[in-house]
Amino acid sequence: LYYCSIYPYLTSYNIIWASTYTKSIKSLYHLQKRFVRIMANVYFTAHSAGLIHDLKVMTVYDIKKLQIAMYFYKIVNSSSCVPDQYKTFCQFNSDMHQHSTRQFTIRFSGPTIWNSL
Repeated sequence: LYYCSIYPYLTSYNIIWASTYTKSIKSLYHLQKRFVRIMANVYFTAHSAGLIHDLKVMTVYDIKKLQIAMYFYKIVNSSSCVPDQYKTFCQFNSDMHQHSTRQFTIRFSGPTIWNSL
């Protein structure tokens, strides 16, 4: 039921719309937790972290990390399929700027996630 009704909406263009401040997608995360509680048929104040793990459901944050990692895998390993303007995504932030930049963008979070694997 989850993978038919909720998951497609959370994954469709997640890499684009979820690349914002985490508090902006917090409401989606709360809705996702509410749906997991409904699926598990537990009380609405039950802890959802264990339920999410038991049901093997990825959170909206995990979906974002997975999609960014897959995107950067394609950039790093199949450079012939990637347009030239996207190859610059794999540069160090310090090579481009001398100041702090927005850390939720794909350009920043992509290499960070890739390096953490």
